Amino acid sequence: MANFLKWINNLLRAFMGVEYQEVEKTGKEGLEKELVVVMEPNDFNGSKDIVNELKQNKVVIFNLDNLGKDESRRVLDFISGAVFVLGYKLRNSGKMVYTSEPRNSIFTSSDDE
Repeated sequence: MANFLKWINNLLRAFMGVEYQEVEKTGKEGLEKELVVVMEPNDFNGSKDIVNELKQNKVVIFNLDNLGKDESRRVLDFISGAVFVLGYKLRNSGKMVYTSEPRNSIFTSSDDE
């Protein structure tokens, strides 16, 4: 888990718009690749971009630190609604950093289920 958190911190530190990272997982189907998207919206319109990535079945890590309190609440409410409709999970991964993922994601731990 420490390596995963270090990886997220490195992504957020190097953050310039949107970064994609392919992550390999193994399961019943064999080796698969999963796309992770890191985003940092600057306004409410950025929440639509996050939801578009979610609709493509991607894991999205997003940082709301650049937004004010009211706007970050609006963005989080909008994304929470999309997460509910899509049947995904949303969790707080740090101060103002959230992770949204499909229920069968490789980032799902047994504690999350």
